[in-house]
Amino acid sequence: MKTEKIVIVAGGSVDSMLLGSFIEENMYIIGADKGLESLEKLGIKPDYALGDFDSANEEIRLKYMNSKQTMVLNPMKDYTDTHVALMHALSRKPETIYIFGATGSRFDHMMGNLQLLYLARLNNVEAYIIDTNNRICIINTECFISKEKQYGKYVSVMPFSHKVTGINMKGFVYELEDAVISQGETIGISNEIREEEGHISVGEGYLIVMETKD
Repeated sequence: MKTEKIVIVAGGSVDSMLLGSFIEENMYIIGADKGLESLEKLGIKPDYALGDFDSANEEIRLKYMNSKQTMVLNPMKDYTDTHVALMHALSRKPETIYIFGATGSRFDHMMGNLQLLYLARLNNVEAYIIDTNNRICIINTECFISKEKQYGKYVSVMPFSHKVTGINMKGFVYELEDAVISQGETIGISNEIREEEGHISVGEGYLIVMETKD
């Protein structure tokens, strides 16, 4: 049975207090390049480190580049550091993967990291991007969101596939039944849970689910 929870810390924006409060003792921690700086600030030693070390500071490079638990990547590579971190995480066949530092000023990296949520879903692993204001995942079956434990006030859905069919949203202010949402539409933005639990299900396709705060 898959029970392991893995946290990947990438090089985008990281709220140290949020990360520190999230990490639990038995989680497997992967630091990707500049993300190692965020772990260092919290005094957290990763179980595995990787990167081409083109963005981490000199202290981090010296500390990790010669470690046995570090994968040093060639800067001339086909994948981002975070992508390689995800592939390592998936090789462990975990239950869930949480990615911090996946958002920030680099919109290209943010879009690339959404692709990684899809890659995890293709491998039947739940994966989330988490930052101060957002918790994001991709589903192709169903998910339940507790109103008491939801990440923010709003729940938005957008198609990752060209078209997502058979969408049902129950327990929300704006409910959907057997709906179809195609790329280029914004009908799924800024919904709210009105009952104790919101239920989202999908017939065919991949749907981005975002729990967001202002």
